[in-house]
Amino acid sequence: MTFQFICKYAWLIAFALSSVFFGLWIVDILIPTLKGADFNQQYEIHGNFRYLDFGGICFLVGFILLSTNICLEHLNKKRLYKSIS
Repeated sequence: MTFQFICKYAWLIAFALSSVFFGLWIVDILIPTLKGADFNQQYEIHGNFRYLDFGGICFLVGFILLSTNICLEHLNKKRLYKSIS
């Protein structure tokens, strides 16, 4: 039951993580850069942690999980309708 719940809503967790990483990138890297800070120096301050890379990966994983979830739900409904008919 718990594994099924995690599989069903894992995409939501992945999208939430991508939102957090994109938000951190905006706050820690983009805003200081727009205020005149050196872009590369901002990354060095944060240990060269690539927020956008992790945000993009999380978004891609979330999209794949969501697509898989939708396909599985469709196939389950199709199988259910066939068994009723």
